[in-house]
Amino acid sequence: MREASVERRLEGIEERIDALARELGEVQRRLQALEVRRGDAAVEPAATPPAGSAARRVSAIRPSIPSRTIALVGRTLVVLGGAFLLRAISEAEVIPALAAAGASLAYATGWLVQADRSAARGQRESAVFHGIAAAVIAFPLIWETTARYELMAPTVAAAALVAFLGFGLAVAWRRELWEIAWTVTLLAVATTLGLLVATHAFLPLGIASVLIAVAVESLAFRERWLSLRWPAALALDVAVLMTITVALSPEPASAVRGGVSPASAIGVGLALPLLYLSSIGARTLLRERVVTPFEMIQVAVALVAGIGGVVRVIAFTGGEPTALAAGSVLLGAACYAAAFAFIDRRSRLGPNFYAYTTLGGLLILTGSWMILDGAALAVAWSILAVASVGLGTRFDRITLRFHGAVYVAAAATAAGLVACASDGLLGDAAAALRPVTPFDVGMTVVLAACYAVLVRGRRTPTSRWPERLPQAIIGAVGVWSVAGMAAGWLAGSLVTSLAATGAAPNVAFVAAGRTAVLAILVVALAWGGRRWLLEELTWFVYPLLIGAGLKLLWEDLRHGEPLALFIALSFYGGALIVTPRLMRRGT
Repeated sequence: MREASVERRLEGIEERIDALARELGEVQRRLQALEVRRGDAAVEPAATPPAGSAARRVSAIRPSIPSRTIALVGRTLVVLGGAFLLRAISEAEVIPALAAAGASLAYATGWLVQADRSAARGQRESAVFHGIAAAVIAFPLIWETTARYELMAPTVAAAALVAFLGFGLAVAWRRELWEIAWTVTLLAVATTLGLLVATHAFLPLGIASVLIAVAVESLAFRERWLSLRWPAALALDVAVLMTITVALSPEPASAVRGGVSPASAIGVGLALPLLYLSSIGARTLLRERVVTPFEMIQVAVALVAGIGGVVRVIAFTGGEPTALAAGSVLLGAACYAAAFAFIDRRSRLGPNFYAYTTLGGLLILTGSWMILDGAALAVAWSILAVASVGLGTRFDRITLRFHGAVYVAAAATAAGLVACASDGLLGDAAAALRPVTPFDVGMTVVLAACYAVLVRGRRTPTSRWPERLPQAIIGAVGVWSVAGMAAGWLAGSLVTSLAATGAAPNVAFVAAGRTAVLAILVVALAWGGRRWLLEELTWFVYPLLIGAGLKLLWEDLRHGEPLALFIALSFYGGALIVTPRLMRRGT
């Protein structure tokens, strides 16, 4: 029994020893965890701000502008101070002024290099401040040393300006620093325009404007900072206009400071449309980008200012713009080909299709206008009209139908048909009117044929006005032409009859005949438009009624005689009675 009790005691002691060992192990683990936490707290700073009122006092006195930004502003002022130090050395004639100017440019270029290095190290804000300081030093220095002190020739200034701009844009593009890109571009544009006004060195600064635009368009091709194109294009437009204006001056080139020869003015003028046509072609065809509002506006400006100015310079020198006209027509044909062969296949580039076809039409009209006139021009545009209307109807292309309507309207204007009709309706009733010629009748036939092709080629009757717009354009020209020729023929017959009897022309009856023609035409349009579902013809009914009423008040009553007024009022009143009924009958 005693041995059994001893064994039980020994087992109890062993259990107690095991429990104590476990407790000691747990204590040891807790002590190690506490030591680790104390070590981390010694290495890392406190993550929470001081509590209580002390924390509120600290946040209240904390500045809103980061201290690093304030330091960068101060450093930039020191950098600008260094530029003024170089100027002071120059004014003290310690070194030659031109050498000091070169040293200042090198000083500014060095800060551009430093901007590139700072950006490479990830210090973007510092790089931006370096680049802005460099631009603020360089461009005013170029203007001052050229325009104010005349230490630098305009050609050298233009080269320095373009070189510094190119370097600045390269740094901005490489490091994605849009602030530097905008700063150097705006200052370069302002400096170029300022030097143009101050030095009248149009040729070198015009070339500089072209190169500035080329640099910016190169960035646009890579989809970088497209908004930069606006100031660069503005500077180039102004430079081209100023250069062409000087070339058209009656004074000899030697009499104008920085005189421009006709050949150089033509070169600068052609650079404007060629640059932007090439840039837009590269972006829309190669990169397949949608045309932007800037591109549409700038191309129009480039054609008017560039090609229009070049044509004036060529005419001023007594030359013929044959080569320019041929190039314009070929380029217009290329625009049509690109639109239908490439762009038309890509549904997401719809705006590009309309932009290219519109540009092609404008170029062809401009090119043919340069070398043709009168009947030859009218015939050429009539051929284009018939071809466009026929192809547009054959392939159901609203664009070609619309262009055909524009071509035929331009042909009628070039042939003098519109002017002849205007004289017949609005000209002086007592003056001799231009007789209607067979060529006028032929143009009327072309108008009628194009209209008939459009009407006959309709797939289904439609009430959508854009699809009826080509017919409406041709109809408007045709209605005006027929009315004018009829009024002119009636007036001519009346004058001839009175002249045969030895009587003077009666202005009142000529005016009444015009009113009668307009009234008959209004009724015919209302009846024909509803009878054959030609809704576009009814668009002209009420405008013509209003115009005829105003004419009645202005001309018939002013020159009227009782019998003539009876004729005019009867026809116009009858039109007012019949026309609304005809319009309601078709509804």
